[in-house]
Amino acid sequence: EPTNGYKPLAAVVDQLDGSACAELALPASDGGNDAPVQIRLFRPASILVLGAGPDAPPLLQMIDALGWAGTVNDHRQHFIDTLGQPESIIVQCSPAEDIARHTNLAQFDAAVVMSHSLEADRKYLEALARSDLGFIGLLGPLHRRKRLLDDLGEETACLLDGRLRAPVGKRIGGRGPAAIALEIAAELQEYVCSPIGLIEARQVFGCIDVNGRRRKFDGDHAVAMLVQEVPGTAVAAERRQRGEMCPTEKDRWPQSAGECGGDD
Repeated sequence: EPTNGYKPLAAVVDQLDGSACAELALPASDGGNDAPVQIRLFRPASILVLGAGPDAPPLLQMIDALGWAGTVNDHRQHFIDTLGQPESIIVQCSPAEDIARHTNLAQFDAAVVMSHSLEADRKYLEALARSDLGFIGLLGPLHRRKRLLDDLGEETACLLDGRLRAPVGKRIGGRGPAAIALEIAAELQEYVCSPIGLIEARQVFGCIDVNGRRRKFDGDHAVAMLVQEVPGTAVAAERRQRGEMCPTEKDRWPQSAGECGGDD
């Protein structure tokens, strides 16, 4: 850092701390009357991995290789101690029920729930349902997803509708931790780079309009809808009015290697 305090990109850093992108206006090189050159800089995606089992290390390595900011949490200290993650990955050990208190969920763009514990995954999903994350991935087969959503109840399940990817992962094929990690990373990459994915979700989630209502991204229709601050009730009501179903009522996700994740 210069001793004179000169920080030419400080304003850019401040913008990226609070939004998806920052804009720079650079003067034309010839010094004439040409319009300045506009440059948009996007901050790296921030991914939260909830579960540090044997299939977490290859996913964390891919998160690091793709240049994303990664954080992993597990409620079991022995998994944290033997994780062997890249140095760039933030590691924490917090009870699943305390994840929203110990972690600022608003800083993340996507989360992947993969603890292999039904109880822990249910607690993670309950916290994530009340967050503004546009991508919530869940490892495991369809019947496991259904059981978890049934346990959460209709109100919480409808909060996840349009955001839950379960089983998480693109249908590429293969088995084992590396194949599962590749499929999950592929779906995350598609979400991050999609024109109706990360950028729009960042612009929509968490915004409060002039009427004091929160804007929520409906991933099924790539539109923004306004919902009341009371969790669950307005979301469920609006979807019923449109004749749509909650995720507990129908299966919409294809099979993938992500279905291989079981429970301990």
